[in-house]
Amino acid sequence: MNTNYLLCDFCNQNLASMAITLPCGFVVCLDHLNMKNNSFKCIVCHDHVIDFEQCLNMPKNRKNLKNFETQIYIDPVYPNNNFTELNNRIGKWNQLSYYQINLTNHPTLRLFYFEILPTGEIITATGNLINIWQINTGNVIKTYQGHSSKVHMVKMLKNGNIVSCSADLTIKIWHRETEKCLLTLTGHTDWVNCVIELPNSCICSSSDDQTIKVWDIDKQLCLMTLKGHNNYVHTIAVSGENELVSASADRTLKIWNLTTGECIRTFIGHQNWIHRFDILNNGDIISCSDDKTVKLWDKASGKCKHTFRGHNDSVLHVKIFDNREVISCCKDGNVKIWDLNTGEFIRTFVGHEPSLSGIFIVNNRQFVTSSYEHTFRIWNL
Repeated sequence: MNTNYLLCDFCNQNLASMAITLPCGFVVCLDHLNMKNNSFKCIVCHDHVIDFEQCLNMPKNRKNLKNFETQIYIDPVYPNNNFTELNNRIGKWNQLSYYQINLTNHPTLRLFYFEILPTGEIITATGNLINIWQINTGNVIKTYQGHSSKVHMVKMLKNGNIVSCSADLTIKIWHRETEKCLLTLTGHTDWVNCVIELPNSCICSSSDDQTIKVWDIDKQLCLMTLKGHNNYVHTIAVSGENELVSASADRTLKIWNLTTGECIRTFIGHQNWIHRFDILNNGDIISCSDDKTVKLWDKASGKCKHTFRGHNDSVLHVKIFDNREVISCCKDGNVKIWDLNTGEFIRTFVGHEPSLSGIFIVNNRQFVTSSYEHTFRIWNL
């Protein structure tokens, strides 16, 4: 469908590059549809209820979606299709081993997030608590208390302070050494899922309220609110100096200009919630979803380069390893390794039993996984 000259039947503006034909025949921009629920009332004629899955499966929409999700393999980087290097790496992954660390037991609290700090300790979000642990002893050395609900993410800022976000709708800044809360930022109207530091020392947060906010910590002020997602915004990350990538339960990823607040591009193709993503050195994006797939996206065109299929449940985490392999982690605890450049499947192994709660890349020979039960495995190649 050539949408360059057609108007949306809802907003009466030029159709976005991704247009959807409704069962009643009207054509609208996909972003106008309420994808938070699978069934919703028609936004144009208001005479019928739309089943979103059935709507996407209409022939016209299937054809339009195919133009956005080209299921092609990337040409191998190896000369003359020589897979000797790939075979060597398959052998490398077959020698994978791990060392397990069990942190002090929290019998009633689950570990939802962790990172390895530059100083070598582990920082975790467990219930409404933030802890820093010594790896060699498994003991807590710092505890930050003040959130009234589950902490979703915690990170160390460049100045050494700690930033966290929570289901209590707040973002907090903590002094690492004194464990005191220095600042509480409010403004989101639903759970805050992710918080990151921007290159200009501001911070950015995403929320179940469907927005992304940019904050000036010194002025304790929200500088900008980015709107465009139609469902929970799960994860955000900086891409380049002035761009932000976001992943949402509305089944899309978006790239934003942090100067203007404008959405530059929307990536469409996943059939269920997108949980996390990682960004390659060239700016391309790899994402994972409740639709049991991992997708590699071309940043420039917004099209899907390849879909990695093989998981049997929701894919909750995805990371690029050594810029050559993809590590994807499934809800069932299984981890799959894929070759980034060819799409070849390399290996499956059990990350944690019964469940895996996070993954962190240490270097091109090591990565760390965690379970909800505070078990960590340091994997070595």
